[in-house]
Amino acid sequence: MAHPNPIYKEDDPRPSTHPHRDTYPIQRRDPTINPSTGPTTSFASTRICNGSFSFGVRKRGSVHQTHNIVLCCSLKNMFFISS
Repeated sequence: MAHPNPIYKEDDPRPSTHPHRDTYPIQRRDPTINPSTGPTTSFASTRICNGSFSFGVRKRGSVHQTHNIVLCCSLKNMFFISS
């Protein structure tokens, strides 16, 4: 289950000590996705075994896009990092 209030890596001023810090590009939030602009169907699926998280957003009249996210957890922080 994803954390209800995830901390995004680019918003955290503290230096990251995650071993994959320089391996994966940061997953930025898409400014073009605005949930208040029209009908949107969103769905999410999780695989707990390998810690991966995938979600897709479908909008009427647009192409469906799916984003695969690697979920990296530490003791105090949770980051969404692009896989």
